[in-house]
Order: sequence, then structure tokens, then C-alpha cells
Amino acid sequence: MQTVSAEFSETPASQEAHEKPVILIADDSRVVRASLQKILRNDFTVIETKDGEEAWEKLTEAPLVHVVFSDLSMPSLNGFGLLDRIRQSTNPNIRETPFVVITGNEDNEKIRSNALKCGATDLIIKPFQPIEITARAKACANNHQKMLDAAARIQHESIIDPITGLANLHYFTQRARKDLAFALRHKNELALALLEIDQFEKIAAENSNAVTNRILNATAQLVKKQARTEDTAAYFGDGKFALLLPATNDIRAKYQGKRVLNGIKKLALSNGDKITASLGIAAPDIKPGILVRDLLLIAQRRLNNALTAGGDRIIKKDSSPPLNSVPALPGETPTPDSHSTEPADPVSGSYLNASILFPPDSSDLLDPNSETRGSWKRKWKTCVQKLKFCACGQKLRNGPRINWPDQYRFAGNWKRSYRLYRPNIRQCATGQKQQN
Repeated sequence: MQTVSAEFSETPASQEAHEKPVILIADDSRVVRASLQKILRNDFTVIETKDGEEAWEKLTEAPLVHVVFSDLSMPSLNGFGLLDRIRQSTNPNIRETPFVVITGNEDNEKIRSNALKCGATDLIIKPFQPIEITARAKACANNHQKMLDAAARIQHESIIDPITGLANLHYFTQRARKDLAFALRHKNELALALLEIDQFEKIAAENSNAVTNRILNATAQLVKKQARTEDTAAYFGDGKFALLLPATNDIRAKYQGKRVLNGIKKLALSNGDKITASLGIAAPDIKPGILVRDLLLIAQRRLNNALTAGGDRIIKKDSSPPLNSVPALPGETPTPDSHSTEPADPVSGSYLNASILFPPDSSDLLDPNSETRGSWKRKWKTCVQKLKFCACGQKLRNGPRINWPDQYRFAGNWKRSYRLYRPNIRQCATGQKQQN
């Protein structure tokens, strides 16, 4: 499963934890390089370069360098130039690399002082002692490794929920944007599911934090177990979990969620009470303009419906609204029917949507352009199907119940029939009275 702990476990710090630290030597003297190689090779992996330019190339190519030992006087690029490039690097692993200057007696105090001001970590004066070189190298490498570990830990904690070990809301939304963009680009499917433990507030109030956390951890483990490598699981708090399922439609998402809910049913409190959960699934057609917020709102609405219905269930489609639901006309402020509990459409914010005018899963019938491909015969039949949906007995704002008119019949020519009846689709979609 693509949880954050799995995705970010291979950080540079952890990759090098069981290997020798890497030291880069930049010196134009072959004798100095050979001496340092002999002293350090037992405890470090040593990379030799003869000038600053070559050292910079090795530094950018190597996966991780823990310490740089550099002379100040070198051809092509001297030690000051190399130090400046390192400290100005946009890569934090390179920018924070310890830089130890190897200086000779011929270098005066001012040059040494300038090296420290430019960002050098330490100075070693020739001729150097092996024990001094080893001690300085180990100290710098250890400090750099601790800094890398701390940075990796901060990054890990910023995207991980400390209770469940799953991703938090911040990471989940970032990942969802990427998966949504990928699905849109490749015309793929994408499902988002929200899971909530039934009566979680009551469970948390009647039990200790330790018991509540054990329930959350057990639920998180069930979610992890049922998730695939490409899936992303997260915990939003208050007993609510989320699953992002690439290349998944609502049917497959339901099967996957059902396995999680069946596992949760096997959990029980100390008093014998069973634990259940509910699931809301959003798996709409991925079209330009849809946002992660839209998916979350759809899934939340369906989760709320599942909880209101008693919990322990999965809802992947909106239920049919009451027959007396009245859609708002374009330009009007949507006002819900006093006898209807159907919320506004989370994508458009309007009460004018397919769940009001048409049966569930017929929202494409509102699109007046969806039948523009194919033969005239196919176009006409699709057009007639839409008009039949408009006349299914729903009450429209500007007219009485519409009965299927006898005039909507084949007009002797597929093209003529299609062009004759197609304008009525838009009138149905906007709640206007059909013209006979």
C-alpha cells in the first residue's frame, strides 16, 4: 500500500545508515590524496579528485557525501570557489555538507580566517597526524548524519498521523491532486472512499484513550491490509479514515471497502459490544474541472447518509430524491424543498442536478452534446431517450407533470427527427415547459 511510511522509508539518511560514510578529497597533490586515502579507507569510502571542478562534478553525481576535504590552492576551481558552490547549492544535502579545509604552513592567518567566514566547517594544517584526520572526519560525518536523520524524521512526522501511522489530511490531499491529474490525463478511473467508525464519539467518551487508540490502530491495520501498492490510506481524525484508489470504479471500491468493514466487525470492546463502520464512496466520471474537494464532498455526503441510516453499510450512489423536489432555474439562488433532505450538489453547489430531474446515474442525459457522435439514427434514438427521461413524471417548475407526447415519433427521416426534437433537451434540463 502506498502509505507514507512505505513511500518515504528510503531516505538518503537511512540508505547510508549501514554503509561506510563517504568522504570526498579535493587536492591537486597526488601525495596528499594518497596519504588521506591510506588513513581513511578503513572507516570511510573515499573519492579522490584533483581540483575543485572535478570535485563539484563528483559531489553532484554521488548519492551522498558526508564530508569534503579540500585544499585551497587548486587549478580550474580553487577551494574557495568549491566552497562557495557548495554553500549556494539548492540541494540541501549538498549545501549542508561539512567542508574541511586542508591548509599548509604557507597559508597565512587571514586566508584561514576567510575560509571559516565563507562557511568552512574545520581547518587542518599540514603536516597532519593520522589520528587527527580520523577524529575530525568521524566527528563531521556523525554530525552530518544526525542532521540528515533529524530532517528525515521531521519530514516523516509532518505527513504521518502519530496514532495510526497512516498519512494525514495534508499529505492525502497532495497525493489526491496528483492521482486526479493522472486520471484526467490518461482518461482513467479514480475512487475516493471515506470510512468512519460508527458512534465513535460515544466509544471515545466511554473508554480510555488507550482503548480508543487500540481501536484506531486495529482499524488502520485492516485498511492497510486491504489496500494495494498504488493506494493511499490516511487518517483524518475523529474515527474517520480515507482511501484513495487509482484505476478503481465504484464497484471495485465497494468490494474493497466491504472487506475492511467485515474485518472491523470482528473487533469488540471489553463489554462485548461489537464495533462497526460505515463507508461513503465517490467514483464519478473524471472530467476537466473536477477537484479533489468535489470528491471529498461527494464521499462525505454518502458517508453521512450511511451513518444516518444506522451505520454498518456502504453507500456508493446517491438515493433517489422525493418526487416533489423542485430544481432551481439557472441564475436563481438554490433553495431546498421544505419536504426534501437532498443537499445541494457538492460539485456545482446547485439544486439543479441529475439526481433531482432524473433517476440515479443518468446525469449524462442532461448533456445536450453527448449524442453528437454516430449516425443520425443513433443520435435520434439517444435524443428520444433523453426526452423520455424528461417526461418520466417529475414536476417541473414552469409546468405541470409532463406526459410523453404523441408528437415525439419518427418523422420519416433520422436527421430531420433528430433536429426537430433535440432543442427540447435543454428546456427539460433547465426546468422549462416543453413545447409541443
